[in-house]
Amino acid sequence: PLKIKQLRNENDEAIRIIATCHHRGIDVPDDLRRDFEELMKLIHDLYANSSLQLEIEYWAPVEQAHSFHSSHLYQTQSLRQTSLFKFVRLAGDLLPPPLFAPYVSMLHGL
Repeated sequence: PLKIKQLRNENDEAIRIIATCHHRGIDVPDDLRRDFEELMKLIHDLYANSSLQLEIEYWAPVEQAHSFHSSHLYQTQSLRQTSLFKFVRLAGDLLPPPLFAPYVSMLHGL
């Protein structure tokens, strides 16, 4: 969670730098990292791949998931569901406008 928060903070700073550059009419630095945005795009691509059926893991109710998996897999799945749910909530908190499209795209992939 701390690394995710760090990625988000660095991405927010990059967005502020881009906005400042546009406001001042200067070129945006080429070396700005936007890893948080890329992470959201990666999650979209991973979960949108229907052959993996990962979206079932995220959206399946706990009772339904339990009926399909053994106890150990169920616990692992539940942990993954919880982690992804927390990430989705964190990603959506105080969302700056430039992250809105990648966030919605990530949700669409889920």
